[in-house]
Amino acid sequence: LSQDYTWAFFCRFAPLGALFDSPGRGALPMVQLGSDRACLVERLEANFDNPSNAMSWLHGPSGTGKTVIAYILASRCRQKNSLAGSFFFSYRHANCRNARSLVFALAYQLGLSQPQAKEKIVEALDSDPAIISPSRDLREQFARLLIEPLEAV
Repeated sequence: LSQDYTWAFFCRFAPLGALFDSPGRGALPMVQLGSDRACLVERLEANFDNPSNAMSWLHGPSGTGKTVIAYILASRCRQKNSLAGSFFFSYRHANCRNARSLVFALAYQLGLSQPQAKEKIVEALDSDPAIISPSRDLREQFARLLIEPLEAV
């Protein structure tokens, strides 16, 4: 019961508006099949399926469709049950524009998808409830709420 209480308490700090499928994000335009964006989505998705590819970096000027592409990729990963978490930064929402929110959102999603990770997150919170304090070092929060739980998976 204590573990459930700790987890429920932590969930209050997760910025749910930053998740890819948050209703607060609003509708995104669709990508037309055969378009350059659709081809890019296919290439990036193939990179995700390649075990030797540790990371893909999507960048470009404002308005070029990065958010739409990232949304589609996150949606497809969820369909394959391979999405550990997502975070969409937004200047419009205060809780979607800083690194601390990123750590909490990713830890929340990781805990939902991986029971072993959730146990490590709850252990970190039980041993040091102030780990979620804004005055705590971000690197320590990252290590305790993301790296250590990921290592347990």
